[in-house]
Amino acid sequence: MALTDRVETRIRVDSTDVPSFWSRDDAKFAMTAPFLVGAATLCPETSWHQAARFIEAIGSVVDNHKNSSQLIEVVSERLGVSAAKLCEIIILSRINRTEHFIHVVASLLKKRWRPRSQVIGREHLDEALAEGRGAVIWVAHFAFASLFTKMALSDAGYKISHISRPEHGVSKSRFGIEYLNWFRCAAENRYLEQRIVHLRDRPEATSEAALAALRRNELLSVTVGAWEGRHLATGELLGSNYTVSAGAPAFAFATGAKLLSVFTTQDNDSGSYHIAIGAPIGETSRSSREQFIRASMLELLSRHESAIRYAPEQWRGWGKLSPRV
Repeated sequence: MALTDRVETRIRVDSTDVPSFWSRDDAKFAMTAPFLVGAATLCPETSWHQAARFIEAIGSVVDNHKNSSQLIEVVSERLGVSAAKLCEIIILSRINRTEHFIHVVASLLKKRWRPRSQVIGREHLDEALAEGRGAVIWVAHFAFASLFTKMALSDAGYKISHISRPEHGVSKSRFGIEYLNWFRCAAENRYLEQRIVHLRDRPEATSEAALAALRRNELLSVTVGAWEGRHLATGELLGSNYTVSAGAPAFAFATGAKLLSVFTTQDNDSGSYHIAIGAPIGETSRSSREQFIRASMLELLSRHESAIRYAPEQWRGWGKLSPRV
């Protein structure tokens, strides 16, 4: 089924909700943290996935993941799998996220540790940087992308500035932001020129830092998602709605930088990780900011569907889909 060409844009309504002091995610991490460290230090790398299954089973005691039956029906039909199989895939995506936490701990404890990885499409980065305007890399929200994308590109010699959020890590609570999330940021920061933490009461600071990175001809890394930014775009993915922040294409349009999609997935046959850099998106619609955002969103979603079909158990966006009306 082809994607529709309907992309809706809107301004985020500011939330007045105050984050809770403690959350289920905090409880889950408190229960599983010793096992993450144990797996990273005591288990061979080949057994980390099985360790993640065990750890996720422990953490599921406090999890409360639910998916709409309507969404399950629509998406499973689109993918050509049974509803039961899709539920298994969604569970596997959480297991892969837990495995990546083991990777993060291992990378902190073993500074020289590197997974087998390959950067595919590097020519797209080099061609973009040759123009002197930097490049915006829009990194799809797959389980192994957060650390390995930064690691592989930094090791390949690229300078990266990454836009982040205070909640990046394992928790969105005040306690988690203050005391738990640091370990993921610490692992990733070794491969960054800077982490641009988006402060919601000072959005202009994010824009200034992002545009400055592009003017220095660096890579500006933005994760595909709707966590931050005032401008949102919604389009069709897997027969459902998927909403993301329009910040990445907005920065690319403002500076004339190329906007490149990035999909980081594990090859199920070899076990190595592929950091796939796509050709520039939105290039045929640079006449206006809104047209560029819409065109970029359509191309991004089209590439997403292909990547999800290849590795559905690695995609982390299942909970972000919503029914189309």
